Formats: sequence, structure tokens, C-alpha cells
Amino acid sequence: MPPPSSARATAAPAGSEVFHGRIVREDGKTPATDASYKVTIPGLPSTDVWEATQGGEFTVGGLPAGRVRIAAMAPGYAELTRDFTLPQATDESGVLVLFRPGPRVNVQVLSASGAGAADTAFTPGLTWHTDGDTRRETPRLNTDGSGGFTLVGPHNATSLTIKLGGDYPPAKVDLAPGTATTSVKLLPHGSFALRGSVVHADGRPASGAEVSLAVAGGKEEARVEQCDADGAYVFYDAPPGKLTLRASADSGAPSAPVDLEYDGAADTTAPRLKLGPGATLKVTVRGPAGSVAGDVSVTARPERSHGSSTLPGRPHATFVAAPNASAVCVATGIAAGAWSVQARAEGYEPATVQARAQSGKTTSLTVTLKPLWRVSATVLSPERAALRNAEAIVAYRHTCGAEGSETTGSLSSSGGCYESVKTQRLRTDERGSFTLRDLPPRGTSLSVTTTEGSGQVDELGKLVSATGAVSARVRLRPPAALEGTLEPRGVRLRSRGLAVVLFRGNMPRYEPLQEGWDELGAEPDDPLDHTRMVFEPRGLGFRFDNIVPADDNWALCVVAPDVVSVPVPVRLEPGRIVSVQLPATGPGRIRGSVVDARGKPVAGAALTGWMPGTGGRWPLTFPRDAGTDDRGRFLIEDLPPGRWQVTCRKPGASGSAQVTVKPGGTGTARVRLSPERDRAARKS
Repeated sequence: MPPPSSARATAAPAGSEVFHGRIVREDGKTPATDASYKVTIPGLPSTDVWEATQGGEFTVGGLPAGRVRIAAMAPGYAELTRDFTLPQATDESGVLVLFRPGPRVNVQVLSASGAGAADTAFTPGLTWHTDGDTRRETPRLNTDGSGGFTLVGPHNATSLTIKLGGDYPPAKVDLAPGTATTSVKLLPHGSFALRGSVVHADGRPASGAEVSLAVAGGKEEARVEQCDADGAYVFYDAPPGKLTLRASADSGAPSAPVDLEYDGAADTTAPRLKLGPGATLKVTVRGPAGSVAGDVSVTARPERSHGSSTLPGRPHATFVAAPNASAVCVATGIAAGAWSVQARAEGYEPATVQARAQSGKTTSLTVTLKPLWRVSATVLSPERAALRNAEAIVAYRHTCGAEGSETTGSLSSSGGCYESVKTQRLRTDERGSFTLRDLPPRGTSLSVTTTEGSGQVDELGKLVSATGAVSARVRLRPPAALEGTLEPRGVRLRSRGLAVVLFRGNMPRYEPLQEGWDELGAEPDDPLDHTRMVFEPRGLGFRFDNIVPADDNWALCVVAPDVVSVPVPVRLEPGRIVSVQLPATGPGRIRGSVVDARGKPVAGAALTGWMPGTGGRWPLTFPRDAGTDDRGRFLIEDLPPGRWQVTCRKPGASGSAQVTVKPGGTGTARVRLSPERDRAARKS
């Protein structure tokens, strides 16, 4: 064993294991001359420091089996510590590679007056950033007489973040490869400032302009400050280093970027930023026949902000300008880029066009407004007499323009982007007429529904004048009537709680669905309502009069306790009485089981029962869900009679069965699951 390099005498730990090692430099090959080492065993005092040979080799004997820690050191190198397990494996390398000390960072802490914070204790938060890793430290440090202290980081550190706390903002120091020492000064908030000014292309101060400050390379998010009335701006706490400044404003093009070096050690004035020349938009507003009557307003909004990911530009504001007597609007000094220009005038549909403004140039465009329609109609009864002082529901259909469907006046709007319907409830005058104003152009039809009947006028585009006026005559078709008889099937009807419902569309607006039949209520008083009801009819007969519009989609159903009814579509004819037989049936059910491909019951399977051909449109034909018990059995109740299909799906397998449900009866079904691949093979 080599002689100790220290006069300290520490008993070597008793054992029979031997460790062979070698200390080399950072290239992994060259021996570290004048190297020494120290052996530490958990739970025992450290051994002395021993010297290695000139070839960096050493041997330690008399060590116990288990974990051992060996520290290697040499002049000019950072100490290295590695753990090994004894006995040493034959293929285990005992090489310890030393590295030069990591980068040194000389930190000087300054006070608000610029003097060094001498002899002051700090506990900074340090984060050393290496390739793909970080190391955090919280050392307790004291500054020297000039307010400085020195930090030494890992040999592969690329940057350091220092959080001194208190009035000092966090500082990030980039550590260039091969640089042994880096210096940084830490200043409290507001100690020094970066100042400057912005002017327009003609030299005027750019009041309200915004200046963005970005760190070169985009390592930090850009900061933005606004100029005062004199076009001046100031950045406090600007990070030292290479910075880029750029100005933008509501008027004029953004300035060219300006790069500068800022050390943060004193107030600094940046070069003046100059905005580019502004753009001009010339907007002419016209109507179909030339000039536009009434007041006109033009609004322009930028399509996007002007800037980049590292130098965000100012979001340019909206401007509103009033055209002159010739309906020409000129906006000067605006920012270059894409603009959306909208023109509005009383009695016209708003119109929007896109334009691209160019710096220092004039962009001309024309916006053509279409007059809003004014529809005047006279309502005639089926006998061709004017329908005076009559309540009516009017529906105006039109295709949507560039502005889409927009509510105007008291009209309510619905529909998609290709066609929209505007409806209004009104009363005709003494001549049987009414007028709708400010309607969107491109009208396709006008329909009128009253208690006397309903009618419609198509192809309104052929009736409109150049000013948007439409004159029409709407002759009503007489209403229809419906009478019928309830036909009990396997159920006993009682008048109490029973109702016959006639409704438009796919389902009644009163939606009792599965329960609450006796709370449906009485027949509504509104004769133009979409839902009609005969509540608790006497006997089995019922009748509906004055059904309008007669040519719409109508359907009948029975609502009563212990009765299920599939809605029956009804075809009505204007001016005629239609007779129907409405079946009323008792609820049925489906009882069955689910088995796998080998015929064994499937427990916990989910099933769905549905009526093919109905699409689940009616309330009583919605799909029903059920599940199997531990013996694979299921039960689906309260079903209207008809043909039902029961489907079951599990991961990788599925099956279905069809069953007919009779009024008040029970249908049986056996669903057999088969693998999905077998089903696909049978289909092919």
C-alpha cells in the first residue's frame, strides 16, 4: 500500500478485499500525475489521503466486502468521488476520470446607489443548467469588501440562474464553452434604465407608439412599453446583454429593428426609432343604382397584427370614418397590412370587403350596398276576400349573404348559413294588408298562416324593384279537419287522463315521453299552435278543426296511463275532412338471454332494443337499454307493439335478434354472440 500523504494516522478497516484503481485526466487516457486518493467506508471513519503512482495507479487492500467510496484529486482538477462494490468484478473498471474545475462566475452585488453591497450575507438560489440536466444549490455566502463573491459550477454547465431575493430581480448568466471566468453585476429594481424615443416618418413624436424589447436569440419573452405624449419611452430592469428594439403604432409602418449592447450598469439612451410612412385607404360607397341615400359609415379593422414571434407588433386599432358628400371615405396614416372594411347605411344591408394597405401608397376600393327589402302583402281568404284585422304568422325565407343571418327589428331569426327564416306574429290592417321592413335581400318565399287557412308566395326575387320594394298577394288555402276513432288493442281505455295529440314535426311540443301522462294539461288556446289536443274525449271519437297549415307534416298519438302509442303520420288536405283510425295498445315487453359462441350464458352484457325503420324519432320508439343478470337473462318493458331488434356488443364479439312485440304481450329473443372476424368472413 502506498505511503500516506498525511501525517494523520487512521487505522485501516479490517478486511480481505483488494481494490485496483487508476486516475486519469479528462481524455480518459493520460495518467494524472501527482494524484492522490481517499477511501471511505459507510459507518467507519475516513482513511487518510494517499498518493498514487506517477502513472496514476493505486491499490488498496484490507477492505471489507460491500460498498466503498473512493475520492480522487490532483492539482488543477476538481475532486471526483465514485462508489464501488467489493469484491471488485473482473470486468469492472476502476478508472477515475478527473475534470478541470467548472466555470467561475464572479458576482458583484450593487446597491441602489451603485456602490457594492460589502460584507453582506446572502442565501441565493442557484440553478446550474447543463446539457439535459439542472443542479440546484442554496449556499450561504458573504460578499467581500467590494460586494462580490465567486461561484464555481459543474464542468459542463451552460448557464446559471441567480435568485438573490429581496429587491434584486433574477439574473441569468450564459456560460460560453471554454470560458473560465464570467462576471455579472446584480442591481436592485429601478437602479438604471434604458431610454429612447420614437418619431413618425416626418419627424413628429409618435405619441402612444409601443416599443418592444427582445433579448437576442429569443431567450426571453419580449417586453413592451408605450410612448408618452413626446414619443419617449423607458425600460426599467432591462436585462443586460444584446437587445433588439422595434416600434409600432396605429399609424405608419413598424420601425426597422435596432440592436444594441446594454450592460445595465448605468442609464443608457438607445438610438431613435423611426416609423415608416403610413398607408392610405380610399373607400367609395355605392348602391345598385349609383349613389347611396342617407348617412353612411365606414369601419375598418385589421385582419392581423404586424410583427413576428420574437418582435410582436402593436395590435392596430379600429378606425371609423364618415364619407364626404360623394360617399368617398379617405383614411390616411394607417398601418400597412390586411384590413377588413365594412360600410353601413340606413336602409341597406351592411357589406364587407377585404383590402391590403401598402406603406406610403393609396389603396382604392369600392363597396356596393344592397337595399334592404320592404315586403307589402295583401292576404286573401279562400273566397278571395281581403282578410281584415286578422292575426297571422308570417315567415320570410331568404338566403344568407356575406353577413350571415342577422336579426332585424322584431323579427326572430333561425336557420343555417345558406337559408334563414324570419318569423313574425302580426295583424292585418283594414285592407287586409301588412308590411315588413328592413328585410335581408335575396328573399325566396313568403308564407302566411291564419285561422282561415295558409298560403305562400314563391320566387320573390322576380317581384322586387330596384329600391328593394316587393308587392305580393297571398291567397289562403282553407284549413283542414281531422276526425277519428280510437281503436283499443289489448287494453282497456278510460277517459280520465286520456288525450289525443295532433302535432307538427317529429314530436309534440309538449313532451311527456315515458311518464307524467296525466299531467299533460288541457288543449292550448292558441289556434296557430303547433300542438293540438283533445283531452279526455267522450267515448272513442275525436275531432280537430281549423288545422293550418294543412300541407305540413302532422302526426297523431294517444297519451294515457298504461297505454303506449306509436305516432301515426297523417296526410291532410286543405278544405277537407280526413278520417283516421288511431290504435291504442297496451305495453309489451321482450324477455330473453344472451349466450356466447359455445352457448354459455353471458353475464353483465349491455343490450339495446330499437324499432327498425323509425330511427328513434318518436318519443316512444327511442332506443331502450338493458343488461343481463348473472345467468345471462334480460327484460325490456313498456314497449309499443311492432317489430323490434335487440343488439348486444362486447369487445371482439356482437350479435342481434329480431322479435315481434304484440299489444300487451311478451316477445322472446335469444342473442348469440359471435367473434367479429367470423362475422366479417361471412359477409365476404
